[in-house]
Amino acid sequence: MTQPSKQTYRFSGAITAVTGLTVTRPDDTFASPPNSPFRLSRKAGRLPRMGALREDSPVYFPATSLRGAIRRAGRNLVRRAVIQATGEETPWSVDTHYMLTQGVDTTNQTLNEKVAGAIGVENDLRDENPFLSLFGRWKLPGHLGIDNALPRHQNCVYVEGKGARSNDFNRDPDQVKFLSVEEAKRLKDVLEQDALAAEEAGDIDGQIRQLKKDISALTDKDEKAEVNEQIKALEAKKKAVKSAKAGSQESIQRPIEGFEAIQPGTTMDHRMLVQNATDLELGLFLACLRELARNPVVGGHRSLNCGEIRGEWTVRYWPETETQPIVAGTVSLSSEGFEVQDNTDDAVLTGALNAWDAAAKDPAGHKLNFERFLLVA
Repeated sequence: MTQPSKQTYRFSGAITAVTGLTVTRPDDTFASPPNSPFRLSRKAGRLPRMGALREDSPVYFPATSLRGAIRRAGRNLVRRAVIQATGEETPWSVDTHYMLTQGVDTTNQTLNEKVAGAIGVENDLRDENPFLSLFGRWKLPGHLGIDNALPRHQNCVYVEGKGARSNDFNRDPDQVKFLSVEEAKRLKDVLEQDALAAEEAGDIDGQIRQLKKDISALTDKDEKAEVNEQIKALEAKKKAVKSAKAGSQESIQRPIEGFEAIQPGTTMDHRMLVQNATDLELGLFLACLRELARNPVVGGHRSLNCGEIRGEWTVRYWPETETQPIVAGTVSLSSEGFEVQDNTDDAVLTGALNAWDAAAKDPAGHKLNFERFLLVA
């Protein structure tokens, strides 16, 4: 059987933040230096940085978040195609869901694959499951590469979500009349304990801040260790104070320091690579971007409407018969829609997307099996 021709396609363009963009990873946090306009603690959400964890290091939006959003959008469209083709509303097992969404094998069958030294053994799997061929799984590299999004100007960071949480019964005392006598008494106890605990915790925080300031001037290791033990003891005391009071451990009425975000309107350079791909794989990837346009949201803090993006890329490929790359066209997406514009007579991009759309209507007829994940069927 003749193998379908393959090409590598390079997407180069830009992603623009429509609303604030933020993503929080545990190893990215650090405290603001003195006199910083952000004044964020070590607990506050920070954007990823290139280089040292400092506010003057370049920020970026991570490829992992973009890739995850595109992959989940693609999973949705593939599942919808299977449902429409088979009439089965629940077509997949939990194992298939995890494999397609995250490339995770919850059956552990890939641990027993013995194909070392075999050449081209993955070809059948890639043809039968182009989604897995694109996004990959453990021991099966995906054909899709997605880069970080790099802001063109670094003066693009602000603090989102900053404010104060009020106690609703202090804000609107009339709400008390909707409580029973027993609940009103309970509320009184909660408010009193909340105020006392907040005051005591504030005093402890002041002591901790002073000790941290003192320790920066110490040079003796033993003295530093002693001060660190004092800090640990105070932190444990603060935790005990919060645990002892009625109601929420955290004070209901308290300031909210917010988190770092990339400003709306920020343009970020961005690249993607679809390598060694068939027309069907290219078409499937374009369909994934089209699906993402239904809800082009990435990152966290959705409750503050963070994360909306729009993107536009120029697509190039370089056949071996040509001396220069060919501009296939452009691809753009936003909440207002998805558009492909071809730049060649043979309509490479539209043709690939049409090929996928045809296959999606009849997966079995095109010998597609999105549940397959093993190299040897």
